[in-house]
Amino acid sequence: MSPPPAPRVLLLDGATLAPVWETTLDELSSGHWCAADCDAGHGFQKMISHVPGVALSPDGARLYIVHADDDRLTTVDLARRSVRTVDMAAEMAWFERLLALTAGVAHAKGPMDSLSRHVALSPDGVRLYAGGYDMLMGEDGAGEWSVTETMQPLRIIDTATGRILAESDTPSHALQLTADGRYLLALDLSGYVPDTTVLDAETLAVVTRVEGHHVVTATSTDGATRFVAQSIRHHRTGFTLFDPQIFAPVAEWSADGPAWLAAE
Repeated sequence: MSPPPAPRVLLLDGATLAPVWETTLDELSSGHWCAADCDAGHGFQKMISHVPGVALSPDGARLYIVHADDDRLTTVDLARRSVRTVDMAAEMAWFERLLALTAGVAHAKGPMDSLSRHVALSPDGVRLYAGGYDMLMGEDGAGEWSVTETMQPLRIIDTATGRILAESDTPSHALQLTADGRYLLALDLSGYVPDTTVLDAETLAVVTRVEGHHVVTATSTDGATRFVAQSIRHHRTGFTLFDPQIFAPVAEWSADGPAWLAAE
């Protein structure tokens, strides 16, 4: 019910699982807790949820964390046993940098209930893709709560500096990067059925949008990357295989009841 303590990073020896190093991330907020009316019954308590986005570098040397409640990037260097936090911001022109030396910052926040971020890391570990959403809660005066979802921008972030390299307003409730780093798949759950937007990973330009399907990547027995879409309608699960170049459907399969893709 109370705010949780700051999260910790624990590094273990791979052979013995003995602790090697640990650190506390005091600047990071993560977890679920009660914010108001905590003595009231279930359904009347005002709850808060912060879910940061976390990604491990391909070589396992660094842990990248996008804060849920602020535009900040924390990098945990597991090799050097160090932690660094930087602000995520677009590169400013010289005039903007001059104004920043003398101008203060004012923060305005509404009654937030849930702040969630998710990330994907490029194969070379240089670019971090970050998206997410905020759930804003408000009372209507009659004791009822209304919930408004606000999507966060989809961004490419330079992992070394925190600089925002590109930004898109594409909705993203989940992200997946293809193994070759060519495409970024953004899942949109805003409507009644899931939609997937396929974006160019270099520029965030939209390649195509697959409506009504949650598209994921899967590796076939020959090692090739396949795009497979899953949809559940009327108690029946359908899978669609897409052409990897033009994203046109090439094969379909379905089963009664729920079914899942085993290899992603």
